[in-house]
Amino acid sequence: MKSCLISVCFTLLNSFILQAGVQNYVIASPDRNIVVRIEVSKSITYSVKYKDKLLILPSKISLSIRPDIIAGKESIVSDTLTRSVNSKIIPAVKEKRAIIPDVYNELILRFINHFELHFRVYDDAVAYRFAAHLSGEFTVIDEEAEFNFPPATIIYYPQVTKRSDADIFHTSFEELYSKVNLDTLPDNMFAYSPVLL
Repeated sequence: MKSCLISVCFTLLNSFILQAGVQNYVIASPDRNIVVRIEVSKSITYSVKYKDKLLILPSKISLSIRPDIIAGKESIVSDTLTRSVNSKIIPAVKEKRAIIPDVYNELILRFINHFELHFRVYDDAVAYRFAAHLSGEFTVIDEEAEFNFPPATIIYYPQVTKRSDADIFHTSFEELYSKVNLDTLPDNMFAYSPVLL
């Protein structure tokens, strides 16, 4: 009887571990052109496709509050929520537009360690953020944000060149954009935002 009970407990534990092993989620933009895939296992990874072309390969994300509280490592999803938003933002200072459309689909992953991961997918952008439901103040001690691109990805970037009368960090932000393969850029190259893919 005792060995039968141990066997049943072991089987239940294994099935729980297998279920909690890998969890996959998909969310698309309102026009369905951008698709984001999120995989939750020992780490959290996301990938992005645009019209079936892979733009970002699986890339890890995490957020550390303390060494023992890390959102994105050994995470288990307890609940999910999806919603579609179609609203407008009226900026206080109407610099470029009087009304900004705010249209996106959102996936919220809730974890058992009181964190949430929000993915918003617009027709022309993807955004994510972590949210914590912890009491008191806390400090973020580390964040992991990978951006893994396919081989031979073409980018447009403004390479900063060192002036003769100042160091490389003194720039007028007037460099021309060059078109190159991302994997050919040297590690010691400087550029400023934005870099376009």
